[in-house]
Parts: sequence; structure tokens; C-alpha cells
Amino acid sequence: MITGKILESLAYFYTNTDRSTLEDAGIIQKGPSGDTGWNRFNHNFDIFILKLDDEKQEALACLVNKYFRAIGGAA
Repeated sequence: MITGKILESLAYFYTNTDRSTLEDAGIIQKGPSGDTGWNRFNHNFDIFILKLDDEKQEALACLVNKYFRAIGGAA
């Protein structure tokens, strides 16, 4: 079940995740900060997720889950 706290934690993940984290996880390619992947992450997070292939969606989900565990859970 999605709760308000989970949504808040997801928003914190989104605002606190830097480019290198996504690069290191293989979700976006290394490159200049103005490239398509990084721009989409920052400006169209929903479209960013929808355009990821299954492997990269799973990698992003792992990052989110790791973040949630680090902050003591979201529920």
C-alpha cells in the first residue's frame, strides 16, 4: 500500500539523488550534465521511469529500496 510517507520518501530520494549514483548503477550513461537521461530524471521523472528498459527500472527500484532502508523505512 502506498502511503503519504512513502510518497514523501520517494520525493526525498528524487531530490537527493545525484548523477553519479545513477551512472554507477548503470541507469544513465556517464556524460555531460545536460544529456537526455539526466535532464529527463530532473524534469520528467515519470517519463524517465517509463522510458527505462526493464533492467534499468529494476536497478532504479533497487536504489529506491536501498534509500528507504537507509532512512529507516518509509512506512
